[in-house]
Amino acid sequence: DTTGYVDWYVAYLKRKNSSIPVGMIALDINENQTYMIDYAILPEFRNQNIGLLLLQQFSYYLLDEVGLEEIRGCINPANVASIKVAEQVGFKKEGITSYRFFRYIPR
Repeated sequence: DTTGYVDWYVAYLKRKNSSIPVGMIALDINENQTYMIDYAILPEFRNQNIGLLLLQQFSYYLLDEVGLEEIRGCINPANVASIKVAEQVGFKKEGITSYRFFRYIPR
């Protein structure tokens, strides 16, 4: 559902010298100019620090190069691995925004 979103960008991560995607990362911009990151790594490529590197590099790019002041992300509370990755990158728990998601903002 893209209701309330005015723009979004999606990038697919591929292995070197391959057309097979490993995962994706997206930036959604809503009508309140809130920037929301979403990412996913295919199951066969998980537990290899790919998600950590992807989220870290993309977050640094958005903050340092693009000049965003904050980035947010919603993570299903059952997704412990993604919560750990977000915290390792520097996102911190802001609170529960719905019954399914936690919200993070960079430190």
